Amino acid sequence: MHRIVRGCAAALVSLLALSATVVAVAAPAAAASPSDLVINEVEQDGSPSDWIELYNTSADPVDASGLVLRDDKDPAADDLDGDNYVTIPAGTVIDGFGFFAIDTGDMGLGKGGDSARLFAAADGIFPGTGANAIDSYEWSSDAVTTWGACPDGTDDFVATTTPTKGAANDCSTPEEPTDPRSRPTRRSRPTRAFPPAASRT
Repeated sequence: MHRIVRGCAAALVSLLALSATVVAVAAPAAAASPSDLVINEVEQDGSPSDWIELYNTSADPVDASGLVLRDDKDPAADDLDGDNYVTIPAGTVIDGFGFFAIDTGDMGLGKGGDSARLFAAADGIFPGTGANAIDSYEWSSDAVTTWGACPDGTDDFVATTTPTKGAANDCSTPEEPTDPRSRPTRRSRPTRAFPPAASRT
């Protein structure tokens, strides 16, 4: 009788271990958060449109659907047409260490100084939510090309060598800003570890 009980117990333990293994294999991989997205490049004098580029600092994809981009102005309470904000379309997923650029349309970006700010959908289209930005970048002078992070995803912005909409920034021989007394700035972000340049896409 004791042998039968021990045999049943052993079988039950094996079954539980197998179930745990199946659950572990079936568990989905965690996706990255929108907080891993940063403003990476801005075109403030584009033709036919200005644009803003985002960079995913995580190795995992980020669902950017519904996130909102704004300039230095807050939306008015009756701004139903999005004159002061741009909404990222549904279904937009940014690959790990990937890029996404979107035209600013009617919002535009001001010459001589402006800012690009990224918001969650819950904050982006409402006035009085400026302090809730996921990330932001502000400049006070014009770049002949674009303002871009060099290297990508960092807080170090320069006037790029050439615009690279939706791709890695061209930092080979960056130009000096048009007004050397006014350097571009962005809000402080935690330090991140970035992959080698060859592994980014």
